[in-house]
Amino acid sequence: MKEWDFAEEFLDVALSSSDWYQNSAEKLTLTDIVVLSRLHAQIGKTASAELPAITAIPAASKLKNFSLSPENTLAILHDAKAKIHEALSIFSN
Repeated sequence: MKEWDFAEEFLDVALSSSDWYQNSAEKLTLTDIVVLSRLHAQIGKTASAELPAITAIPAASKLKNFSLSPENTLAILHDAKAKIHEALSIFSN
C-alpha cells in the first residue's frame, strides 16, 4: 500500500482494524468506523461471548453526543460507505 502511495489513514485501517481496542487518535477515524462496522457485522454471527461490548471499545467512546441506536448505527455505516466509495472513485480515475 505504501508503494502505491495510499494515504496514511488507509494504511492504519489495514494494520489496525482487526484490533477491537485500537485507539490511535482522540477523534473518530476511518479505522474506528471500520472497527465499529466489523463489530456490528459480527453481531448475530458470532457467539456474543467472543465479542466485546460495544461500550468497551475506544471507537464507540469517540461518538460524542451520539447514541448507538440501530438508526444511528445505520447512519454511521452509510457515512462509512460513502467515504469508501469516494476513496475508491479517486483510485479508479
